[in-house]
Amino acid sequence: MHEQKKLEEAQHFLERMDAIRNDPTAFRRELSAFLSSSRSMLQYLNREACTRPGGHKRYDDAVANRSVITLMKRERDTNIHAEPVMPDNDVMIGIQAGVVATGSLGLVRMDNEGQILDQRSPDSVPAEVAAKPAVEVEYNYYFGDARAAGNVLSLCRSYLNELHSLVVDGRGRGVITP
Repeated sequence: MHEQKKLEEAQHFLERMDAIRNDPTAFRRELSAFLSSSRSMLQYLNREACTRPGGHKRYDDAVANRSVITLMKRERDTNIHAEPVMPDNDVMIGIQAGVVATGSLGLVRMDNEGQILDQRSPDSVPAEVAAKPAVEVEYNYYFGDARAAGNVLSLCRSYLNELHSLVVDGRGRGVITP
């Protein structure tokens, strides 16, 4: 019954994580909120499924066979019951810079003995100002022992898709109400 509201809430936190990904402190806060709201959705789903004959078993079977759900439940449980979520992160720094060279050419006219007959300096050529280098910083976050499963944002997207699938399936089977 309340599953859709929690899915929308989790989607909001996922969008926030993506928007502030280069601020590790803010990212962790949004991730914590995402984990809590998405887990609440599963708890609502379980509670409603348990009111239907065979609903609890169907819920357990559906959740147990989805590795991303198992991983995210574990991360949420750790975040709530053991310690704040602290994903590892990789930082990629890209720098774009240009090189500007300036110079001038003078003209010297000499006779056969090497005596300077005439010397001209070019008009003053203004030096070009090099643009400030563009620096791009990108953070990628990982759950320590689950690095091979993918980065946190990708896992959260997959998790949200799985949760949505559970809701659609539950409604289709009449296990949860729209």
